[in-house]
Amino acid sequence: MPHLFIETIAKTAPPIDTGDAQRRWTPIEIPGSGVELSFGRFEVQHGRWFFLAHSTTVVLNGADEPWGIIAIDHGDEITVTMSDGSRRRLCFSSEEIVRVEPCAIVGGRCARCDQTIDVDSPAARCVGCRTWFHMTDRLPCFTYAERCHRCDAPTRLSDELQWWPAIPPRVGADRGSDRRSS
Repeated sequence: MPHLFIETIAKTAPPIDTGDAQRRWTPIEIPGSGVELSFGRFEVQHGRWFFLAHSTTVVLNGADEPWGIIAIDHGDEITVTMSDGSRRRLCFSSEEIVRVEPCAIVGGRCARCDQTIDVDSPAARCVGCRTWFHMTDRLPCFTYAERCHRCDAPTRLSDELQWWPAIPPRVGADRGSDRRSS
């Protein structure tokens, strides 16, 4: 699931949960802003993410004029004007963490070997084409190659995000061992 990084939070905000991701918007309220933001993914747009601002106090990628509804891409910066007049920057990441999980489809077939994947058996779902693959010791179909043969998305299993926004630290803030990169 995608993530929304907020400048004032050290690591990441809670992931954006879009449920089944089909024509559903999930509002993300930015504390103290009085601004409600919604994100949604439309499958008719090949999995493209959209951003809807319910206010004119939101700017995308530093544009002079605010936006209503627009398509957003991985790494886009959203600026929100807070109720006190200050601004907060957010970065959108479309990156999803791929984990081995119980297969959620009945009668599904593995995209690599074309064998049936039993419900609740260990499997992985491609973040690009959303198809399921076996992921067992006997059938490691998902990680068989470095990239998905259907959509060319990476087939790396991970428990952490690989991309972090390059938000410069505030003056006097402790940089610590932050692993953010652009």
